[in-house]
Amino acid sequence: MIDVIIPTRNLDRACALGSALEVRATLPSTSIEPAYSQDSAVENMRRGAADTKGNIIAFLHDDCTIDEDGWDAKIDYHFHRYPNCGLLGFGGALGLGTPDLYKRPYQLQQLARVQFFSNMSEAEHHGQRTTQPRRVAVLDGFAQVFRRSAYVNMGGWRDALDAGITFHMYDAWAACRMWELGWETWLLPLACSHHGGLTSVSQEYDAWLRAKGVEGDAEVHTKAHEVIYERFRNILPIRVEE
Repeated sequence: MIDVIIPTRNLDRACALGSALEVRATLPSTSIEPAYSQDSAVENMRRGAADTKGNIIAFLHDDCTIDEDGWDAKIDYHFHRYPNCGLLGFGGALGLGTPDLYKRPYQLQQLARVQFFSNMSEAEHHGQRTTQPRRVAVLDGFAQVFRRSAYVNMGGWRDALDAGITFHMYDAWAACRMWELGWETWLLPLACSHHGGLTSVSQEYDAWLRAKGVEGDAEVHTKAHEVIYERFRNILPIRVEE
């Protein structure tokens, strides 16, 4: 059983995605639900997962589409074929962190993704196109699909929230936790699109942050990188060989 959670601050957009996913789903047990509130993306993911029962939990941004029939069956098959896969997504990079990480004074750009692959409609704009599944170091946050046991193993999203990850870099958090715990992270290159940035640039989101005393999304972005930099000194940079 696959439980799909769509964390959102825009219920109309999430419901539209849910309807589109249902049309292309082929497993009768696949469940698709929005996780709506005006809270942070990571908090919405945590809440959305709380009552799920499936052996696979998928978190999809409300600004993406999946352009393949049977996408849920393909996810299910991948987890059965690769028992060490704890996390998969639809866009991923072979590296997380540049070679000079911790060797030079910190800059957040040192936590960049290196050699990004996907089968998104705009794949060449972000990196390279591939249609073959492969192990990766880190995924793009728009699709984070967990084996339930791996999600529980990493402490769910609660541990990320407790560390200060509320919006950005939760994809890096998840990938690093998988690495620490001995799970593999994989790219499953389904045909898809990701429009990106529809939440983090909204006036509503900015007003919500400032009401909490945060000076806009740039501050959230900067802090999230600092959390990853300090927390995962033991494993970064990560590199998966081609």
